[in-house]
Amino acid sequence: MRCYEIRQKLERYVDKETSVSENIEVETHLLDCMECKALLEKLAAEANVLKRVVPYSPLTDDFTASIMDQLEPYPSTKSQDVTEASSLPPRHSRRKTPAQRPKRWARMAAASIAALFVVFTLGMFVSPTFAAYISTFVSRIGGELGLKKAAEQGFHTPVNMAATDRGVTLRVKEIIADPTRLVATYVLEDEKGQILPDLFIPHYNGNKIYIADKEGNILNSGPEVFRRGDQYADFLFTLNNPPNELVLHIDIGHFGSSDPRKAAWKLDIPVNIQKSMGATKSVPINATYETPQGIVFTFDKVIYAPSATRIDLTTSFTPEKKEQLREMAAALIGKTDEESIREFGTHRFFYHIVDRSGNIVAKSEYEPNEKQSRRISFTQSRDVRGVDPDVVRWHGSYVPADQPEELTFILDGVELLEPADFSIPFSPDSLKQQPVSKTYEELRETFTITGMDKGTDPETQEPVWTIELKGLCKLESFPYWNLYDESGKRFDVRTDFAKTYVENSDKGVALVQTLIVKGMEQPPKKLKLALQTIKTRYMDLDWQVPIPPRH
Repeated sequence: MRCYEIRQKLERYVDKETSVSENIEVETHLLDCMECKALLEKLAAEANVLKRVVPYSPLTDDFTASIMDQLEPYPSTKSQDVTEASSLPPRHSRRKTPAQRPKRWARMAAASIAALFVVFTLGMFVSPTFAAYISTFVSRIGGELGLKKAAEQGFHTPVNMAATDRGVTLRVKEIIADPTRLVATYVLEDEKGQILPDLFIPHYNGNKIYIADKEGNILNSGPEVFRRGDQYADFLFTLNNPPNELVLHIDIGHFGSSDPRKAAWKLDIPVNIQKSMGATKSVPINATYETPQGIVFTFDKVIYAPSATRIDLTTSFTPEKKEQLREMAAALIGKTDEESIREFGTHRFFYHIVDRSGNIVAKSEYEPNEKQSRRISFTQSRDVRGVDPDVVRWHGSYVPADQPEELTFILDGVELLEPADFSIPFSPDSLKQQPVSKTYEELRETFTITGMDKGTDPETQEPVWTIELKGLCKLESFPYWNLYDESGKRFDVRTDFAKTYVENSDKGVALVQTLIVKGMEQPPKKLKLALQTIKTRYMDLDWQVPIPPRH
């Protein structure tokens, strides 16, 4: 399944409302998609925080209407977006009624209305069209309160630009932007001005959504995050040293998740961030550390912006490590191009951040039940300017405390891909009588080859051989394999994801994987299926970098 299909199920998955088949679909996708996995973690953390901080009771069916009636002092012409949005049914219309089932959305509604009253009381209601957006910030509690703060301080741009095609209007309503990121909020409306239930707009397969300067030079090739509520949807872009004047370029040919539809929407929206630039402070750090594994970390700078404090890091490889990756790529897949080297150099890191007293305020290995005030997820930059293929740029943002604070970033460890020392010898003919199993003792994972048959490549329709494989494993990601004959000849193997999934067994969750083998007319009498790589963690690092407080 594609990301947008899975993301429609994640909230119900967190609430344990998905069926067994849906659970399998979600869990299978999460094996190999770090972006959806990160989104799931945020939803789980959000649910946990809401349980702790938002007391709730069942809401009556007229709850929303009664609240909206109390907002009558605001002119209807200025609150049109709020009142129209409030008449829409809940996003998950097939759920039970609020009185029957006061779960996550009920807690969010109560907290959102409370937040709205705080905004009105304190006189910080920044723009009429922004009401629905502000009210949904509690649903983005995983760090996005910084956007709310920025909006309240006036670092936003009311836009209300629209394009209409085939009776559907794309309306970009508001933009919040500072030198660290840009968030564009939009809705899709029908001919009566009602917001559509499916607001998903993919940024791939022909659609173009990017940030450029006023000369047209692309600064960010696509949004990192898509989020939506009942009354809004938005795109989030990471920015890195942007100019004062930006352009959000939108060129859409299709939209929708469950039922994709055609469209022809084009918008170029100018955004001036000079005001937020003046309220932003960048503090260079330039601390460097080389791990024993050959990864060079550089803590570049800390950026104090209206919506967040952002940490900028870069990672790269030592010449010795890069040569090692080149040799690994050559040995495992017979390629030494830069793309293959980068693929085998895929890595991530683990860290925690402490305050002056040594209390952990955030860390990478987040547990939903832990009481942490913040969570910082580092994502790779999509800024395309001056991209060095040997350097990976990471950005991690968090909402700072109201008062200056002294924090320290501590690098705990890294995770790398390394060659796996595991293979399964088998005879294709004997599989018809008995499957072949072998356990990878180091990882305590067992794989079983259940069959090898003639098949058809689903992409090219050419004849191939397929291998059916089952595994009782950790399921952090799909394993990649090579196939060798007795002479050491390697055959290309790839996964047929349409026929790969996870299932429940009497011994736990099992991976069922279909492998496609190309370039083989007839299987030899003896073959060897070899695992390409394993993920290895080195958690013995202790690099500490003080984060200077903002003054």
